[in-house]
Amino acid sequence: MGKTPTDPLQHSADRSSRSWSLDPDLLEDLPVGIAVHRDGILLYANPHTARIVGVDDPGELVGVSVLDFLEPEEHEEVREEIRKVQGGEEVVVASYSIRRRDGEPRRVEVTALPMLYDGERAVQLLIRDVTHQHRAREALRRSERKWADLFDLSPLAMWLTTVEDARLLEVNDGWISFFGWERQEAVGRTEHELELWLFPERREEVVRRVRETGTAREVPVQLRTRGGKVRDALFFADLAEIDGQPCLLGLAHDVTEMRRFGRELARMALHDSLTGLPNRNLFRDRLDHALDRAERGGHRVAILFLDLDGFKAVNDTFGHPAGDLLLSAVARRLRSCFRDEDTVARFGGDEFAGLLDDLESVDEALVAADRVVAAFEEPFEVRGHRIDVAASIGIACELPGEVSGDDLLRYSDVAMYRAKERPGTRYHVFTAGRDALAAERLRREDELRRALERDELVVHYQPLVALADGSVVGAEALVRWRHPERGLVRPTHFLSLAEETGLIVPIGERVVQRALADAASWIESGAAPEDFRLAVNLSLRQIRQPDLPEVLAEALDRSGMPPRVLQLEVDESAIMQGLDRVEGLRELGVGVVVDDFGTGYSSMESLRHLRVEALKIDPTFVAKAADDPADEAIVRAIALVAEGLGLEVMAEGIEREAQRSLLLEIGCPVGQGLLFSPAVPADDLRDALVRGSV
Repeated sequence: MGKTPTDPLQHSADRSSRSWSLDPDLLEDLPVGIAVHRDGILLYANPHTARIVGVDDPGELVGVSVLDFLEPEEHEEVREEIRKVQGGEEVVVASYSIRRRDGEPRRVEVTALPMLYDGERAVQLLIRDVTHQHRAREALRRSERKWADLFDLSPLAMWLTTVEDARLLEVNDGWISFFGWERQEAVGRTEHELELWLFPERREEVVRRVRETGTAREVPVQLRTRGGKVRDALFFADLAEIDGQPCLLGLAHDVTEMRRFGRELARMALHDSLTGLPNRNLFRDRLDHALDRAERGGHRVAILFLDLDGFKAVNDTFGHPAGDLLLSAVARRLRSCFRDEDTVARFGGDEFAGLLDDLESVDEALVAADRVVAAFEEPFEVRGHRIDVAASIGIACELPGEVSGDDLLRYSDVAMYRAKERPGTRYHVFTAGRDALAAERLRREDELRRALERDELVVHYQPLVALADGSVVGAEALVRWRHPERGLVRPTHFLSLAEETGLIVPIGERVVQRALADAASWIESGAAPEDFRLAVNLSLRQIRQPDLPEVLAEALDRSGMPPRVLQLEVDESAIMQGLDRVEGLRELGVGVVVDDFGTGYSSMESLRHLRVEALKIDPTFVAKAADDPADEAIVRAIALVAEGLGLEVMAEGIEREAQRSLLLEIGCPVGQGLLFSPAVPADDLRDALVRGSV
């Protein structure tokens, strides 16, 4: 078989050994040492082999024993390896410490293969000088054990480079997995050659930090893998010294997926998952920025608030999947009605809003509203059905600086309802004069919102007493408004507004946090017994609050109180409309009491499965129970229901001794009312607890 000119070494078809013909011209430039020996005596060495062992002329090595370059303790092992390889039994890959002719110690990695040389069995050696890598690893070994273990075992990418030219001295398996380069391909080359850094100046910044402080931590970088893929990472580096040369020990924590996930979460947090439109949060943020720009530039901002008419009928007729398709189609059509620079958002359900910035007058908002009205004249195609949908539009447009973003949103909401109230009217423009009642409601809402911000809402406590002896066993937390002008305002004057506007949610959170903190101080000081019960009222809107369990758990954790201290009072209608949510609250370990029992309709089966703790008799029945046989019968019936379900029975609104006596007779042990005490500030209740009675 003829030689292939490009192959420096030719081999026969012998399966057990190779017959090599050497081409010195091609071997001259190979960056790896190649040598041949028989019985350990060198027959050939290329120039790179000579450079490794410190000889100028490779011819000087012919006839020299390979053992001359090895440490004596390795001779016997090497002789055995020579016998096996030359006999064709195996291929050996090993690392050896050698000494050059000038006495300098080096470390080499040798691959030994069987071959035929001039027709006789011999051994071919492929030799790599790995001195720098070996020294780097030994330096790691000599360093703190944690660094050595981390380098060897860490799944994170770690590598050691020279500071000056970024030459790789050693890499771990995590680095190989991260970048995709094999160790032998990378070690000895520079980071610049491998183009590891997307922005090389970031490495320069790391080097600067390390030189100044000896370390760099959590530097955000972008690194390029062998295939050209860019990955986000947090880079850590420490200064190391190898043979007097400053080196960088680097570690990269891959955060590509974390960043991608974070970006996706941010997008999801600011966009509606169904339509892809911005959601309320992003709309609100852009509205604030638009108002700031408007104030500086003197132009106007407008909101178009839309609600689809009859959307519930679409869901009921065609199903929710069809309703979702309709909402997506509505979103696309709405987007086409606004300018590119405008924001169109979905607020939830069938509510949408458009934000128009940089307007000269309200007329421009009316033009946009006309486009929306016209767009809805064409039916929507959903699953083969032609569906007619109209929208009621509320428009609010005010001069900058006069209103806040919240004001403008509320005005547009009020205007939308005005449009709905008037058949044939597709949109309505909010005007403070014409919409005086709505404006007054908004004023009261703003006042309540500011009360919350200024901490004007306080918690008073009406004692829960043992009817037998008047001892205080607990308290019901009741919110009051300490108004700067009107004095102490009772909840009947503001809770309905709080419920309508959703402010009941933050108010409720404030009450729970304050009440648990007060209860903790009473119990820890010894004023209140360990089995003290703290009752807090929850409305249906609060129950439906998605994060209510987390809010309660956090408040309990912050106060240090066990869940059993807290009793949540929920009226019958809220119980029945939020069965699943109430059951979820019970899993926290808190108690649930059915408040105002007897005024609504409760399923006994539902109450049994909900595992509520008590029924609280409505005060309207308690007020007449001692005088009216019908009301007395109702109270007795409630007590029997509680007994049958294994529940405690409680009462509120007790104002006369006769009522207390009747309640004790029918088996109601605990109650509250003006006969004992009105709702009082926290300090007054503490005094009553210390006394032992009210």
